[in-house]
Amino acid sequence: ALTLSNPVPKWAILLAKHLGAMLSLAIVLSISMLFGLVTLRILGEVALTVDDWLKLASFWAVSLAYLSVFVLIGLLCSIVARTPLLAAAAFLLNWSVLVFVIPNLGGIAAGLSGNVKAPRELSTMDQALKSRYPMRNGMSLVESADVEMQRCRAYDELLLEHLGSLIRQVEFGQNITRISPASVFLYASEEITGGGLPRLAAFVENARHYRERLLDAMIEADKADPASQHVYYPWRCGSSNFSRRMVDLGPAKEFHDAPPTSSQALAGAAWDLGLLFLFNLLGFAVAAWRFDRQEVAPAWGV
Repeated sequence: ALTLSNPVPKWAILLAKHLGAMLSLAIVLSISMLFGLVTLRILGEVALTVDDWLKLASFWAVSLAYLSVFVLIGLLCSIVARTPLLAAAAFLLNWSVLVFVIPNLGGIAAGLSGNVKAPRELSTMDQALKSRYPMRNGMSLVESADVEMQRCRAYDELLLEHLGSLIRQVEFGQNITRISPASVFLYASEEITGGGLPRLAAFVENARHYRERLLDAMIEADKADPASQHVYYPWRCGSSNFSRRMVDLGPAKEFHDAPPTSSQALAGAAWDLGLLFLFNLLGFAVAAWRFDRQEVAPAWGV
C-alpha cells in the first residue's frame, strides 16, 4: 500500500519483484554449477571443450527460464490469496500438480495407447517370417543361406519397428506432459546435454547404419577371395563358406556416435525453449492483469 501510494505502475512493481527473485536464484544456481565444475576440474575427470561450455551456458539459461515460471506462479498466488499462508498452500498445490501429477499422467496415457506389441506377439510374428521365407527340400547351400539371410534381415526390421513403436509411445507421452513446465524443462535439458530419448533414437539409427555398412564391407571383401564359396549365413562364417583372409575393412569398421553439437542441441530443443518462453510470457501477463485489478487493502487480521 505504501509503494502504490507513489506514481509507480503496478506492472513495474510486479516486474521488480520477479527480477529480484530471479537475481537471487541466479546467484544460487551459478554458485552451485561453478562449484561442481571446479570439483571436476580439481579431480581432473572431465576436459571441457568450447562446445561443452556453450551447452553448460544453455543449460544455465534454460534452468533460469524454468525457475522463472514458478516464480511467476508464486507471485500470482500471493496476489490472489489474502494471506501468506493461503498463498504458500496454493503455490504448493500448483507445484505438486505440475511437477508430479502431470508428468506421471503422461506415462500412464502413453501406456494405454496400445500401439506397442507384446513379446508374445513378436514371437508369433517371428514364426510367421519362417513361413514367408520357407526352406524347401533340395535347396542348394547358396539358396538355403540366402533364405536364412532374408529371415535375419526381416527379423531385424521387425525388432527395429518394435523399438520405433516404443520410442513413438514415449514421444506421445511426452507431448501430453508438455502442458507442464517441469516436463518441458526436462526434455529441453535432455536435448541440450545430449541425453534422454533423442540420444537413444540417434544411437539406434547410428548402430543400424554401422551394422549395414560393416556387413556390406565384409561381403565385398569376401567376393574378392576366389577361394571362398561366397555363402553368407547370418552369424556364421568359417571353413570354405566364407573368406578366411585377413583384410582391413577400412572406415566401415569404425563406429561413430558423436553427441550433438551445441547448435544442433539448441535446434533440437527449440520447441521446448519456445514453450518455456510462452509459459513465462503467459504467467507474467496473467499476474500483471490480476494485480492490476487487485484492490490494495490490509491483510485479514491486520
